[in-house]
Amino acid sequence: MKVAGSSVEVALSSHCGDDDILTGTNHIDEISSDEYDYPTKNNVVKHTLKGDVALSALSQSGNIHRVTPEMIEAGVFVDVLEPRFHMHEFPDQVFSKYERDISDYSKITIIRNPWDMIVSFFWWSFYTSQAGYLDSRGVVHTDSIDLGFSVSSHPEAAPTQLDDAKSLKRKLEIFCQLSGDFKGPSGKESNQNVLDWFIRTSERFHRIEYDFMLRQESLQTDYNRMCKDLKLSQSTIPRLKSKQRKVRLPYQDYYNDWTRSLVDDKLSMWIEKFGYAFD
Repeated sequence: MKVAGSSVEVALSSHCGDDDILTGTNHIDEISSDEYDYPTKNNVVKHTLKGDVALSALSQSGNIHRVTPEMIEAGVFVDVLEPRFHMHEFPDQVFSKYERDISDYSKITIIRNPWDMIVSFFWWSFYTSQAGYLDSRGVVHTDSIDLGFSVSSHPEAAPTQLDDAKSLKRKLEIFCQLSGDFKGPSGKESNQNVLDWFIRTSERFHRIEYDFMLRQESLQTDYNRMCKDLKLSQSTIPRLKSKQRKVRLPYQDYYNDWTRSLVDDKLSMWIEKFGYAFD
């Protein structure tokens, strides 16, 4: 599962060495936050390119850097900066691309109640924080790539602060049947069922054995225990990406018989492996 990873990354970043890689974030609110530091370290590769090759590289490089089309058309060479690792890079991708021996590194992941996780993804899909980057002058550049869903594109499925349990049940059912375009560590994937894409992506994070498995429901307690085992100083984990839900209802109120059965079936491996229950 990919849950609460940003919060734990920020908390652990102060313990990383000068040669370690920190992927950072492309969410503007996290980059420009005054409450915490979400650093990027040793994760940028520079290519000097021109013309269509440069334009193609820029389109695939995420939000680290941009050059105006006019510069490309003029045929000038430009420095294209791109991340070595995607901010949500899959573990197997990290192991295959990382040049250093990381056999003595501790591998950490976070798990979460599957039904609650789907509700969180439901809200996040419509209220994703703005992506972009800060250039060397500190100027904010936002990402204009249209992916996923929005309140205007799918009003029949988008949750709002005016919804009650009855309408949220109906909207979650519609949401689980939607298809759209998504972009993750494997690049852009078109016309994907939202639930299948999310589950398939999350499964990639659980194809290896982990040294520490933290539960989102007891995240701070589990984090403190892990820090003690690793002999690291403890700190308070910041609450990142926690403002998307506009209605504070228990996750159980979002489900009808059909959606609960759907999640039971598609996430049965995690439900059984980690002992979660719909209660």
